[in-house]
Amino acid sequence: MNQDFLAQVGGRLVSGDWHFGWIPHDMRTLGQKKAAESALSTMPEFRIVGSTNYATDKVCLFDLWKHPDVVKALGYPFEGTHQLTGSCVGAGGGNALASVAFADCLIRKEPERIYLPFWLLPYGRSRYYLGDRGPGEGSTGSTFAKAVREDGCLDNNDSTLDLPKPNNSDALVWGSSVEMKWSDGGAIASKYLTASRKNLVRTTAECKSADAVREAICNWYPVTCASMYAHQPRVEKGVLIGRKSGSWSHQMSIQAWWNNPDFGELYWLMNQWGKDAHGIDPAGGPPGGVWITKADMDWICRTGEVYAFSQHDGFPAQTFSWTI
Repeated sequence: MNQDFLAQVGGRLVSGDWHFGWIPHDMRTLGQKKAAESALSTMPEFRIVGSTNYATDKVCLFDLWKHPDVVKALGYPFEGTHQLTGSCVGAGGGNALASVAFADCLIRKEPERIYLPFWLLPYGRSRYYLGDRGPGEGSTGSTFAKAVREDGCLDNNDSTLDLPKPNNSDALVWGSSVEMKWSDGGAIASKYLTASRKNLVRTTAECKSADAVREAICNWYPVTCASMYAHQPRVEKGVLIGRKSGSWSHQMSIQAWWNNPDFGELYWLMNQWGKDAHGIDPAGGPPGGVWITKADMDWICRTGEVYAFSQHDGFPAQTFSWTI
């Protein structure tokens, strides 16, 4: 993966490391540290009430992305977000928000509707909670989690809101100028916040181990993950595996778990750099991501920020009254 490509997806090379918008723990100002710690202090550690029934050795939230009901609602299969600035915290979070919405409707059978998350609003608010005033790049997983709980999200296809629409040529691309405009969380108009605060994520919870991430995924809760983890993808025994290599400050998402007969537990790490970023997975993962090992998932949990997202409180299903 050459440097020109990495720069095109919002990367900046700093002291030998590539930064895509997640602010590492050791690079935060005192104010940013306090803001991130405050956001984390309001979150519980992830815990499932009861026990998980492992009825299958593979659970893939990304299968919901191409479900006929999703295609009908959106007009196309969801193929993930595609960042062009240092907005990885929002773009990775956007993929998680989409899976929450789809699972609410298709798995949990909640009385809600499938929608396209406008992740740029909680991304901008995450920067606001971090203390940033004005457009720019960079945020944290904890303040994004706070934003989806307190400010919620908008349906990008809501015609009453006149939101910018993405291009769907290589996953969903909103564009650099739109990302920068909405990165200013303090400048978001009150009408948008009034609407978004009706559609909150109920709970975000910290995952401190790969086992916790497995529990989340197997109960159909997507996970955001931010760390300095970088990988080199290659096909091994019919699976596209990402092997730890290099260093990226980056937030992505976990969208599947698989107890693979050759590799043991694997986790689908979904990126947001377009469909051609990492190659094709012969095992059926969507373009733009890779499978990573349990050891690597544990490393991310130990050194970064990893949060599971629960259901939405909003986006009720539409009801109709037939009259003559």
